[in-house]
Amino acid sequence: MLKCQEIVGQADAYLASELTSWQRFQFNLHLMVCRHCRCYIKAFKMTEQVSQKLPVANTMPDVDISALVAMIQKDHQDINKI
Repeated sequence: MLKCQEIVGQADAYLASELTSWQRFQFNLHLMVCRHCRCYIKAFKMTEQVSQKLPVANTMPDVDISALVAMIQKDHQDINKI
């Protein structure tokens, strides 16, 4: 039977239906006996559903990329002088 750590590592694949039949069987078997992992999967699924409903934020509005690169390069040169 799978360990809780393996459940956490495969949770995304489980919810995306990417596991083989045997892996899914083992996963479900563990969930039947482990209430902590059932709660984890439920919370993981809820988080995934909520995050899909959130709007995508535009984190870089109209930034001059060349100016940004120049600024980073300057900072890098300043750090190397120290």
